[in-house]
Amino acid sequence: MKILTLICCALFASLEWAEASDARTTAASSVNAFAVAHYRLSPGGNMLTSPWSIETALAMTFAGASGKTLDAMRKACFFPENEAALHNSFRSLREAILTKPGDGIPFDVRMANRIFSDRSVEFLPGWSTLTRTNYAAEAGTVDFRNNREGARDQINEWVSEQTNRKITGIIPTGALDKFTRLVLVNAVYFDVPWDERFTKELTTDQPFHLDATHVKTVPLMFKQHRLRHAKKDGFQIVALPYAGGTFQFVVILPDAVDGLAKVETLLTGELLNECARLNLEEVRLSLPRLKMEPPIISLRQSLTALGAGIMFDEQSPGFARMADETKEPLYVSDVFHRTFIELDEDGTKAAAATASVMRAANGVPHAIPHQVVKADHPFAFMIQHIPSGACLFLGRLADPAPAEKAVPASSAMKAAK
Repeated sequence: MKILTLICCALFASLEWAEASDARTTAASSVNAFAVAHYRLSPGGNMLTSPWSIETALAMTFAGASGKTLDAMRKACFFPENEAALHNSFRSLREAILTKPGDGIPFDVRMANRIFSDRSVEFLPGWSTLTRTNYAAEAGTVDFRNNREGARDQINEWVSEQTNRKITGIIPTGALDKFTRLVLVNAVYFDVPWDERFTKELTTDQPFHLDATHVKTVPLMFKQHRLRHAKKDGFQIVALPYAGGTFQFVVILPDAVDGLAKVETLLTGELLNECARLNLEEVRLSLPRLKMEPPIISLRQSLTALGAGIMFDEQSPGFARMADETKEPLYVSDVFHRTFIELDEDGTKAAAATASVMRAANGVPHAIPHQVVKADHPFAFMIQHIPSGACLFLGRLADPAPAEKAVPASSAMKAAK
């Protein structure tokens, strides 16, 4: 009887885990599909976004959308038809991401949502309950009509606190006016060490090939370890685990120095998800230190390109499920996004914030078989939640030292000899 009870308990536990995994997959699939679509719209050069942050802010906005705006946002954000499943999935995935992997493991991952609304706005109960239940988004009032700069300072300070001062401003000067009624904000902070740190003594200055003819000398870290790895047609993938095993840093490295543009055409949401299931191989990895602090960007153009331009149309306000449109119709004036990442021998610090602004209308090498992954030319990268496959951050490193002057590759090679 005891054996039967144990078998039943194990079966129920397995079913619960499977259900939880399926719930997380819905949001993760949307995030990864959006990540790739948005990445392809970005101009060349260094780039960094947090698809998780963007999709979370847009999912809360989507929850209040109606009519054609609802349909357009669903397609542009790759949200499924089953809206209840979507919001439940974001809640399940957020809880999974925030779960500490174990006692004694250095782990600082934060995710917070907040609704800043004008005192005049009266939200519909259904939308307020949904955003609070599924996104833990509490609402607070500010005075957009009479003190919009004070409101801007309050929003920016909240984001700064949530991101450990890495994102010091998300709302640019002049972005708010007397017609602003609410700002939906998501903030993400990630500070986790590597599962096995790089040995600083093995970091050496080496050429980084910007293209076939120009290089810059930068510090390249080195380690040899069993890592998730795969060879594809024209590129390699390698994943470095963070402490606790819940997250990994993924490098998508073209074989050719100037091959990133071609590899980017092969990126898909399915490929990002596949990175969480790669086989372990012995790898010799060289990787540059990395620090990126892009300025605030507007997502209006890219969201319009993806088909959600109607959400910005003052003449067609489409958020009837958020607030009473007979009193004051709402539309999105802009969506702002900002990111930060710093990667070194110890681990990674990364942060992101997204704000949807709405207005009223009116180690040492081992002599064993190994793969060599030398990231000494442009590559794509992401920070990934392994259990779900969700992409938290996605970027492109085209130039690890933008302030330094490039030199001809031939000159650098002679100097190295």
